[in-house]
Amino acid sequence: MSVPARRIVSTPAAPDRVAQPARQTAARPSPSTPPQRHRGARRGFHPGFWIFSAVVMAGLVIGVVALHALLVQTQYAMRSAARQSSGLEIEHQMLVKQVAQLSSPARVAAWAHGRGMVTPTDVVILRIPGTGAPTDAPATGAHG
Repeated sequence: MSVPARRIVSTPAAPDRVAQPARQTAARPSPSTPPQRHRGARRGFHPGFWIFSAVVMAGLVIGVVALHALLVQTQYAMRSAARQSSGLEIEHQMLVKQVAQLSSPARVAAWAHGRGMVTPTDVVILRIPGTGAPTDAPATGAHG
């Protein structure tokens, strides 16, 4: 046969009485004056902090406004330079066209004829002794 199961034995209930401490705490006297706020226990921030914060914020605002003003000034300068560049490009194109017209051979010939110049009928090349002849071209003119 088997061994019978163990039975749970219930523990007796806690007594209704609590043990008294051996000593009692000393009674505190009631304060005659209300408690004062201590320097370390104040609420809020020190006025120096507020002054410092205001100075820093004012400096940041002034800095942002100054940077914005510089940016706007630079944009106006760039726009002005772009307009001036466009005007100079147009003027350059007009001057290049004018140079091409004034340096054309027909215009130069008409200008010379108007001043009494004539086209030469006989062209002669004069050689000055001692200056040296070009070494590239043969002196006799024979090529072969």
